[in-house]
Amino acid sequence: MSLARWRSRNERRRVQGYRRALQSAGIPVEGRLIWEGNLRAADVAAMCREKLADSGLRTPRDIAFATFDELTADDLFSPAVTTVVQPAYDIGFHAAGLLLDRIEGVGGLDDTVTIRLSANLKVRESSRAVRA
Repeated sequence: MSLARWRSRNERRRVQGYRRALQSAGIPVEGRLIWEGNLRAADVAAMCREKLADSGLRTPRDIAFATFDELTADDLFSPAVTTVVQPAYDIGFHAAGLLLDRIEGVGGLDDTVTIRLSANLKVRESSRAVRA
């Protein structure tokens, strides 16, 4: 699967990181395990039903499930999905600050700025250990 199909730089970097991690662990990358979609609740639910329905796997007994970015559709998944939560407020705050700097002429228009913010792992039932 070509990385060019991913819309944003962040999406491309996530897929690259996933691929590199698997390759460095000696695990082959299987394109069918990389899902592409959008964040519309109905579309996410349909994609999950389609991709997982025939697997026969139960979460978290047989498989752990996690996602990147907080899903706003908590009622779509049972058990609740573990997720990496980005600091949305801080992202917006820094983006607005950079925009204001550019408007005020601070820095060149072609200057690249990288700001790294910490994300949080929110462990939920989809990846918790099952007690026998």
